[in-house]
Amino acid sequence: MQLRGMKERSPTRDRLRQWGLQVDEGCLLCTTLPESRDHFFYECLFTWSVWEPISERTGILPQREWSRSVAEMQTLGENKDLRKLKLLAWQSVIYWVWQERNKRLHHNQSRPAHVLIALICRQIKERILSFRIDSPATSSRLLQRWFELGNSHRN
Repeated sequence: MQLRGMKERSPTRDRLRQWGLQVDEGCLLCTTLPESRDHFFYECLFTWSVWEPISERTGILPQREWSRSVAEMQTLGENKDLRKLKLLAWQSVIYWVWQERNKRLHHNQSRPAHVLIALICRQIKERILSFRIDSPATSSRLLQRWFELGNSHRN
């Protein structure tokens, strides 16, 4: 999904209309503005309600514009563990928000933002645990850091 977004190939409603398809242009998540890549991933109020707690936890500062956000992810200069956590968080938010869009489009079902946030946190934790096979020390450090970030977010 991230690669499609970087090359502006995500089949958002504005792109579908450019291809000549007759589709409603409204965002499936907030239903207030036309769905474009930048709107969908960064300007949409629903998406932002998912981004906000994850970004507070990891220190990601989404730029509310795809190209600037990608540039930020490419230039993360912090320690390796924190950089990896930020990239995992960024990828997870994009993945789960897109899944929510498709769930609404194809199944007419929706989930509140707090459910997506829980799914994102679980996915990040499970991904960190999957590193244990190849690198137990890295997995332990990342998991400890993830929980530390979660505790500092609650305070």
